[in-house]
Amino acid sequence: MVRAAKAAPRASVSLKDKLREKLFWVKVYALRGARWGASLVWRKALDRSASVALLQPDTIYQVQPPPVDTVPFVSEDRQVSLTLEDLQNPEHLGEADIYFEPDSVWRLTAGDRYRSLALTRSGIALINQRLLLDLDFGNVAGFKESPFKRQIVEYPLVVAPWTHLTSFAYYGFVALVLGKLCRIEKALGPEIWQQAKVCYPLFNTAYEREYLAKLGIPAEAIVDTRQKGVQIRARQLILANSQTKVNRVSPEDVALVRSRFCLPGVQQGTRRLFFPRRGKRVITNQDAVWEVLESFGFEIVEDRRRTVDEQIRLFQEAAFIVAPHGAGLTNLMWCQPGTKVLELFYGGYKKAGYYYLCKLLDLDYGCVLDRSNASEHFVYQYHDMTIDPRELRQELQRLLAS
Repeated sequence: MVRAAKAAPRASVSLKDKLREKLFWVKVYALRGARWGASLVWRKALDRSASVALLQPDTIYQVQPPPVDTVPFVSEDRQVSLTLEDLQNPEHLGEADIYFEPDSVWRLTAGDRYRSLALTRSGIALINQRLLLDLDFGNVAGFKESPFKRQIVEYPLVVAPWTHLTSFAYYGFVALVLGKLCRIEKALGPEIWQQAKVCYPLFNTAYEREYLAKLGIPAEAIVDTRQKGVQIRARQLILANSQTKVNRVSPEDVALVRSRFCLPGVQQGTRRLFFPRRGKRVITNQDAVWEVLESFGFEIVEDRRRTVDEQIRLFQEAAFIVAPHGAGLTNLMWCQPGTKVLELFYGGYKKAGYYYLCKLLDLDYGCVLDRSNASEHFVYQYHDMTIDPRELRQELQRLLAS
């Protein structure tokens, strides 16, 4: 968590943000009630530990990532610190390391142990038409569909890498879905993509299609689980787990994704790149920010669609990257060790996910924040930001001198 100086003023919460928060909690409690009721008469949602225990006999691949230390980032004036406590499970809060669950792959076969293997619309594995597994970040979505299906489609072999409706966008796909797919490929070999159907709630984006094609998955083997009135079943089902925190991506998965997708022969250059955003988390004083960056030799990289290879090449070649917090920084995964990174935050929404990624990849990290709001809350996650040019210049100088 990033903590601004104590003297920073507290911004008032807008009516829109208050309504957004109230609506969020209404949904949370409504889903909890629906889950409890449905578990009595229809489906049972297994928790994480019960899901893993059920699958343990079907493990075909398992690696235990080593712990990562939680050294915080602290600004030169000690007014801003960034810790990795948000990536810890409650039982490890305050400890010196980040701990990981084993990265696993399971292969289930329909038969005496599993009378039926199916997927919900949200991609969740449904065992014997009753048990909902939790291998990612919850399984409540498995209750949010009709129990009556007009059509059953069964495949001999199904890979089910994602168990949510698509709400994590580019970060979710690259860091979480691709990580699982690379792990499954390592466990079973690249020939798995010629044998299996890959079934999950598709993101339906150009980058998704490009990444899957680069992985060697035929377009005809990719199946969207959200087909109305259709239930997908399998004779054999391949599953893998995420870590229990969204931003705590497994170091092993990051290494697999990098080895699979970094472009060969691309060397780190001297390019200093500034990635502004359009739409959300816009820098309100961008002209002043650009004036500072221009004096340090930065070039603007316009916020527009690029191919996957173009994005990978930009970040592999970069020597220094400046950007507001956002999913585009997932591309830090392609950076060379020693690349300098300066992340810009709105003071009311500061997450350590990309600092963590920089620690894994040995990138030199810094951050600057809009200090207009010292009270952090998820309702502020899309607020625009105003960056102090003086602080920006100081942090640039610190990173360049390091």
